[in-house]
Amino acid sequence: MAIADAKKSFVWYNIGDFSSLNDASVFSDTDFASQLANDELDIPPSRPLPNTDIEMPFMFIADEIFALSKHLMKSFSKSGELAVEEKVFNYRLKRARLCIECAFGMIVKKYQIWQQKLKFDLTTSHFIVATIICLHNFLITSAENNMDDVNEEVVEGNNQNEENQNLRLTPVQQRQLLTAYFSSDAGSVDWQLDYI
Repeated sequence: MAIADAKKSFVWYNIGDFSSLNDASVFSDTDFASQLANDELDIPPSRPLPNTDIEMPFMFIADEIFALSKHLMKSFSKSGELAVEEKVFNYRLKRARLCIECAFGMIVKKYQIWQQKLKFDLTTSHFIVATIICLHNFLITSAENNMDDVNEEVVEGNNQNEENQNLRLTPVQQRQLLTAYFSSDAGSVDWQLDYI
């Protein structure tokens, strides 16, 4: 189980022998999950969504099986009929989740050892996984440092809106706000309706 950033570097991973448990159960037993729930991680403060004054916390994007929380966002369940705005939201989250899918795809393609089941004892397998993740992150960082021009825009928060800044949204309200934002003039992209 792992988390990747937008640059496809792994920022957290958990290696364990949890073959009989689902991902949400494995995650809930980690120190990371506990620290995330207790606001003990070094997550940047809330910032306004682009082109708005709506304050929103930074969030990790997760599969449907995970529990919705302040810093963990998931898509709407596909088991029922979804409104167009909810389908757009799910599509936009799916696009964001591609970072982790691409990160795993990159290590599987680059390191042929992943083409088959690891046939080592558990300790050796842990070392192999950790080593590959470190190498992957080193190569991503090295390539980034060698680029002549990095086009990374830093969005500064607007601290003038005291009322918005102190607003405590539930995770469900956060998802509703993001759903409306992705379908608004401020947050939509021209092609999103073509993919729902």
